[in-house]
Amino acid sequence: MGQIIPSAVKDKVNGSNGNKVSTVKSNVKQHRYPQPNTHVRTLLQNLKHIEQYSLRATFDNLAKENDGVIKEDAFVNYLGLPDKIDIGPLLYNSFKYLATYPDLRHEDESFLTFDGLTIAIAIYCDKATKKIQEDKLKLLFDSFATIPEPLASNETAKDPLSHSATSLSDMSDLSSLKLKFDDAEILKILGIEQEGESATGIDNFSKIYCKDMLSIITGLAWIMSTQTILALNEITDTRTNLFSHLPSEDIAHIYDQVLLIVQQMARYDSRQRSLSNVDLSDQVVTWPTFKKFVHRNVPNIFDGFRVFFNSQFLIGQTLSQQRSDSPFIGPNSLYWATLDKPSEILSDPTKMAILSWMLPEKSVRRRQWQKLYSGREHGFSMNRFQTRVFKYPGPTLVLINAEISSSKSISRQNGNGKYCLSKEDISMSHPQTLLLGAYVAEPWKSTSSLTTCFGSENCLLFELYPTFEVFPSSKRNTNYVYYNPSIGLGFGGLPTSGNTSNRLEKQECNSFFLQLDYSLQGGRYRNDPLREIAPTYMLSETRNHFDIPFEVIEIEVFGLGGDMAKQKQESEWLWEEKDAKKRGSLKSNSGKVDKELLKMAGVINEDLRREVRL
Repeated sequence: MGQIIPSAVKDKVNGSNGNKVSTVKSNVKQHRYPQPNTHVRTLLQNLKHIEQYSLRATFDNLAKENDGVIKEDAFVNYLGLPDKIDIGPLLYNSFKYLATYPDLRHEDESFLTFDGLTIAIAIYCDKATKKIQEDKLKLLFDSFATIPEPLASNETAKDPLSHSATSLSDMSDLSSLKLKFDDAEILKILGIEQEGESATGIDNFSKIYCKDMLSIITGLAWIMSTQTILALNEITDTRTNLFSHLPSEDIAHIYDQVLLIVQQMARYDSRQRSLSNVDLSDQVVTWPTFKKFVHRNVPNIFDGFRVFFNSQFLIGQTLSQQRSDSPFIGPNSLYWATLDKPSEILSDPTKMAILSWMLPEKSVRRRQWQKLYSGREHGFSMNRFQTRVFKYPGPTLVLINAEISSSKSISRQNGNGKYCLSKEDISMSHPQTLLLGAYVAEPWKSTSSLTTCFGSENCLLFELYPTFEVFPSSKRNTNYVYYNPSIGLGFGGLPTSGNTSNRLEKQECNSFFLQLDYSLQGGRYRNDPLREIAPTYMLSETRNHFDIPFEVIEIEVFGLGGDMAKQKQESEWLWEEKDAKKRGSLKSNSGKVDKELLKMAGVINEDLRREVRL
């Protein structure tokens, strides 16, 4: 549904017939605002006329009762985010911090002016790319952060917890171990921490409390889930209708999934590797930890804010007379993809939101993801997989919902030897469930050789549950994806024990990171830094060794190449089917010709054959 803009507004935007502007009915009290400073005027030039008008109209509406400034209550109420998430005050403080650019300081006793709103919106909505040179991720992190504590001396810069980890500089002799010191995975297993954040001390960095990070990411997931539900159900009327589709228990469900992400984020600080959900209240995430986690796992995590604030402040939808009734007004232009068919694994829009933070933006922005294959729907077999997934010319997403095979051995290695799943890997409700996946950037094809794979460094693996972690390409070899109808499919390895072996090995001994057998009903998931073959995908940042056999509950494959890719796949299979029929017809006709030649030569006597039959 389109939003009708009053004709007087159109005249204002187009710069014509200016006298008509005064005829627009408005309840906004007129204030004499100071002219924007030079910096803000430069940023406003990056906005379209309708965006400038919308931004000013929104500000006037929110500041009408507060002497020309936006106070926290008006800002939070306008956004319409659930109070239970507690993200509104955090966003207001974020806006106030960004409003002080380029000085960048937290001010408790201050309010949001039009200049400040313009700067904050320009940063959040990528309207200041060429004007503000600072790293956007760092700006947004600092805007949510607590005030860094100043350091009194070099002595206080030392991390009081750094004695718990051994530094390279403290090791007297490691030459006898014959280790490659660029292999962070091996150093981590030995308990050796490279000098960095732990040696510098967290007080040198801006930091966010984990409980605030939970609110921020839960709010992002709620925004994205809500917009998806609104678009799919064509809800455009009132906030009451919206919240009836997203009851409080849904917020609790989102929170539970986000909790896994924040726990893993905190564990990227080696001092918090044993962190559980009961520890979050007093824990913090520092900027180096956040940066490392985001770049590896969720590079698109703040994109949801860009889309949300663009629709709230910069689109002419803010002129709607029903704006106060709904936090999402006017037409909902959905930024994230939807599914063309129902999915058992992706029935929850929160999982779609999390995937959109991980995957390449071009895949996220597709109108739809096409469901190509489902084990339960199409059958668990390599043949069914191939006929549904092969010939698709775009990237694909493989999702595996599995149950850990309790009857088989599950090994995890630490300093005390082997043991079963660690606390952070066990869910309270479904301790034996795994949700794994792979993003395959290249079209699928069969690999006949034991040492031949396909794919590119754009491929990645991930675990969504019970631990959240992404495994990008390590760029150390090209063993990205292996497919053989008689063996199965695997990621990050070979069906042999290593590159120099030509012997087919069982699942327990081959070199795959993630694999499924040829029945597609059993598999193995392992993280082994000490194996012979170099890892194709980056090893776990927070876990040392694990080797988990599992039984598949469901496997689904989605095409992320758009409508044209799906049409091309269907055309390819249709052409191959016609070609097969044509070849079959030629073979049949060839048999008839051969028979006629034999009759002419007297080899076949039809009269005699007829007498015999009688």
